[in-house]
Amino acid sequence: MSTNILDYTQVIKQVYDPTTESLKTTPSSSTSFAIELDATDGDSVAVQAQVTSATQTAVDNTYASEVIAATNISGYSTLDLYIKTATTITGPQALTVHISPVASGDVWIATTLTATPSGTAGVVVKGTAITNVVALRAKVLTASALTSGTYDVYLLAKGN
Repeated sequence: MSTNILDYTQVIKQVYDPTTESLKTTPSSSTSFAIELDATDGDSVAVQAQVTSATQTAVDNTYASEVIAATNISGYSTLDLYIKTATTITGPQALTVHISPVASGDVWIATTLTATPSGTAGVVVKGTAITNVVALRAKVLTASALTSGTYDVYLLAKGN
């Protein structure tokens, strides 16, 4: 049996890929890999909250009710609403987030999360986030269509 021993320069050349500027990894079949995390020896894990979003751009005077259609928010507990005025608008109307406890059907309730777009182009407004939301779906409605102009709407949902 022959044994080949690599010196440190050969090992570095074998492990580091200068083209991708990364370490080479080769998954092996029929091999299991494990990572052990143990707080007693200094390991820690940072948990990042999950975030999802639903967006509707170029909302104009053709949107007289629903601005963002029903979207799945199952597993998320905080909702927030952002509006960016794309062009100068006339007759801005308040937008309200509605939530539903069912996965389908017409069971909706308005929340306290509202925001009204600015009439000035390029301005971003934000609603006051609501927390402890227990719902399966959310949608954004406008009181009525605006007179002219366009804006973009962003509904964000954050998990625990």
